[in-house]
Amino acid sequence: MTVYLILAAVLTLLGLGVKAGCGPRRKKVFLWFAGILLVCVSGGRAFSVGADTQAYVNLFQKISYVELMNPRYEPGFIAFFKLLAFIWDNPGWMLWAASVAAIGPVCGFVCKYSKGPVMSMVLYVLLGSYFFQMTGLRQSMASSVAMMGFSLLLGRRRILSALFILLACAFHTAAAAAFLPYAVWVGMERFCPDYLTPARAAKWTFLISAAAFTGYPLVMRLAGLILPKYTGYFSGMWSDSNYVASLLYTLVALVFFIAGALYLRKKRLDSSGRFGLLMLSFQIIFSVLSMRMEFWSRIGGLFNVYTAILWAPEFLAAIDDYRNRWLANILVFVCSLAYMTVILLFRPEWTSVVPYSFRW
Repeated sequence: MTVYLILAAVLTLLGLGVKAGCGPRRKKVFLWFAGILLVCVSGGRAFSVGADTQAYVNLFQKISYVELMNPRYEPGFIAFFKLLAFIWDNPGWMLWAASVAAIGPVCGFVCKYSKGPVMSMVLYVLLGSYFFQMTGLRQSMASSVAMMGFSLLLGRRRILSALFILLACAFHTAAAAAFLPYAVWVGMERFCPDYLTPARAAKWTFLISAAAFTGYPLVMRLAGLILPKYTGYFSGMWSDSNYVASLLYTLVALVFFIAGALYLRKKRLDSSGRFGLLMLSFQIIFSVLSMRMEFWSRIGGLFNVYTAILWAPEFLAAIDDYRNRWLANILVFVCSLAYMTVILLFRPEWTSVVPYSFRW
């Protein structure tokens, strides 16, 4: 776990030293260095770090014998592996390339839309999204492609955004869930762009979460119709109700929701703020669903990252008083650090990224 503590500390000190919040040039410099550090730790990890890393290494080593169209993996992911193997068949090279593909779009999104780049990158580590890309390689790549689509969506390039989300589905079918916030966002921006406020988001999030939790059999039937490929997960290891973990994730999301709502209740949200709020609402809904079945936490991974890189910096930047803003930043950092430490120490199986060791 030491390497992650050092990483969080270096990101914080680097951001403060560069003064990443003082202009676009400083922001880019910080994000370049931050991205390199994150890729070095992720790409240089041993094959034992990450729950599925060894499985993907084994797949890469025999990728020349794997058909592009097969029942286990999506064609886009297989094509990506075949391209990497054509360049170099070393599995270590695959981890480096996959880390760049997963982390690069996050840095790009933060550069465009985050109001606090240092906090975004630090929380990206502390709240666990960084660990997820070291474990769920295939889904993390799909999430990053979908993130590029959301970046285009915020830039009002809706058709190209939808194409990127479709491309994300070629890496992991669960990325189809990204069309849910896409559809809601397009509808709101067209008919009622100022409708989404913290109060309204809280109301709808509570109602939908409660309905999904109590009407779970109907949710399962709909899921079987929309994602028939994943019905196998409904009876395997992912069918268990990991209640404690899901409740913890839900409570963390709720804390960020409430804190943001308090600071932003009298402020008008811009597009990035509204989008962060929308993604946080989806995170809470899927976290509640995952209390009934752990499978839903995999889909929720599409939305969790936006709490770290978009929503938290949004409400922290909205604090007008300089001292209060610094105190709030310190409090968020300390609580998030405690959250990461508790999980890595007492529930390492939730992330499978400890103990960490470099490959060389």
